[in-house]
Amino acid sequence: MKGKACFALLCLLVLVFVLSDCGVSREEYDTAVAEMARLQSEVENLQSERASLQGAMVNLQEELNTPDNERIRKLQDELTDQTVVLDRILDTSAALQAQVGALENELEAITDTAVMLHYQFETSRWGEQNWMLIIPLRDYLDYRESPRPFDNRDNDGPLTTDEIYHLFARYCALATDPGDDYLIGRIIDRVNEVVTVNDLSNLDTIEFVLRFVQSLTYTDDLNTTSRDEYPRYPMETLFDRGGDCEDTSILLAAILTEMGYDVALLLFEEFDHMGLGINFPVEYGNSWIYEGRRYWYLDTTGGQSIGWCPRKYVETSAYVYPVR
Repeated sequence: MKGKACFALLCLLVLVFVLSDCGVSREEYDTAVAEMARLQSEVENLQSERASLQGAMVNLQEELNTPDNERIRKLQDELTDQTVVLDRILDTSAALQAQVGALENELEAITDTAVMLHYQFETSRWGEQNWMLIIPLRDYLDYRESPRPFDNRDNDGPLTTDEIYHLFARYCALATDPGDDYLIGRIIDRVNEVVTVNDLSNLDTIEFVLRFVQSLTYTDDLNTTSRDEYPRYPMETLFDRGGDCEDTSILLAAILTEMGYDVALLLFEEFDHMGLGINFPVEYGNSWIYEGRRYWYLDTTGGQSIGWCPRKYVETSAYVYPVR
């Protein structure tokens, strides 16, 4: 811009001299001088603008060299380093995700398998029994995730009578849940084989089923589940091959109910103990009456016969809830 202006000014001067020699009028001469002054002013303005721009560039350079901008450059360097680390993390994450996917596929294959379980128990009159049951692992795991009677209870205080019977209904629901009926059916098939071969009476049949349940290992909920109370579904007790008094009572209730017997859960609240009663005529023993029906005690965690009951339970009342 400055070069063009100077060139124009030079041309104008030459033009003025030429015109003067050629006899140009005074008016034309004054016009040429005015144009020369305008161009000169424009040149000066351009020079001033250039000086301003140069000053601004110096100021910008100084600003870039200030400590704050030095910190910005350091942060930019750190950001670059972190970006590299992030890329490595993303690569590692992708590799781990692939491993997780492979493990999920393996777990899926495992849960689709079935577990064969062996039950061995001795009877005084019918000899040693050896049963095999096949339980799909997925079915067992599904039951492990199923709700429990004490889930979502509003408080941890003493139970009211209404709450007890409400919980009783939930315990009975564990025994009558249809999801493991096929497994209970297999147990009944084995029982019926023994009944047929040995021509067992109804009383002997009940005793035989009781012996099977009594053969399972007694385990404490807190040691096996890290929960104070964990009532098991029948399939869980069979898969774990053990449980506490409530678990074996629920299992025995499931088997005998499916076989057509009238049974009821018995709760001895004072001793935090659960047993099972059966409405069946026997000659002696301990029983509790509910709505005119007498339920004889079945001890699921010991080795005693129908009607036997620890003395401390005999001397106290019990809540009775029939399993339907």
